[in-house]
Amino acid sequence: MTLFLANANSFHIETWKKIYARLGQNEIDLATVHAVPATQDSFRSIVQVSVKSKIVAYALLGLRLRASPAISIHAHGASGYGLAARISGRPYIATIYGSEVLAAHGPLFRAMMRSILRNARAITVTSTVARDTIVRDFKVRPESIHVFHTGIDTDALDVMATPIAAAADSSPDIIFSMRNTAATYRTREIVEACVELSQRGRRIMLVVPLGNGDRAYFEDLRRAFAQEWIHYIDRRLENHEMLAWMKRANVCVSFPETDQMSTTILEALYVGHKVVAGRLEAYEELAAALGDNTSLELVSDGRLARAIEAALDGKEAESSARAIKTNYGIEQAARNHARILELLNG
Repeated sequence: MTLFLANANSFHIETWKKIYARLGQNEIDLATVHAVPATQDSFRSIVQVSVKSKIVAYALLGLRLRASPAISIHAHGASGYGLAARISGRPYIATIYGSEVLAAHGPLFRAMMRSILRNARAITVTSTVARDTIVRDFKVRPESIHVFHTGIDTDALDVMATPIAAAADSSPDIIFSMRNTAATYRTREIVEACVELSQRGRRIMLVVPLGNGDRAYFEDLRRAFAQEWIHYIDRRLENHEMLAWMKRANVCVSFPETDQMSTTILEALYVGHKVVAGRLEAYEELAAALGDNTSLELVSDGRLARAIEAALDGKEAESSARAIKTNYGIEQAARNHARILELLNG
């Protein structure tokens, strides 16, 4: 059996559970320092460590696991749960989130990450830019790093409910900020770009969910930009709600400071209309893989408002669904991960 060290509120965890299920592992245990949703009943067992300081909680979780019987650990997010895995002394897989290695950090954080990454039995990333950064900046052996996307469950998406509501011709254009509301996802820049469009006379509705974001940042935005056409959602959306908004929106936006290959973008392209995203290396990899005639538009800093407007006014591009189903389905991810489990358990 495998023990997930993870935040059960993350969309990524549901995807990883589906990958393990395709490999015959339907019983997953969870160890976490985060709150567990009341509806969470899909783990065989749950161990939770709750203290105010997150770094102390991760350390205590690692010490608790050190005294446990031999287990296989999959740490989701190296800078927190990877630390717990490192302290546990057990063999572990570390799945990296982009900001952990692509964003700027201080020397103590980098030293901690170097120890976590170098001691992992295997590391998973979703873009070559993340792999190359880990090799270069953290001096990790390239053969321990595995590049593949966790994929999207296209079978499940194909039977998703219809959009929340059909928009009338007179309805405003809907723009969906589809990432967590936080500084690292540059939600303020998305809001400011939409304010610029509104001031130019564009009839729009901007949807801003909190998600697993920064509540203080979210509340600051809500106070600073209280326009009635901005629809703030003060909670984490369930996956079916996210997908429904993607279907309903005219344009979805992802504009983070750093990122790998985003599952959210793949889902939006698969079920939605158009996606405007920041010009990051990982997104450029995706654009190249999908080809020229796609619904994905990449934009540089300072041009977000114009890019959103162009996407609203432009003609519909060819659907990216077929290319995504072929290259980014969960089945492909499961085949890649099977080799990593052999390393972990070998």
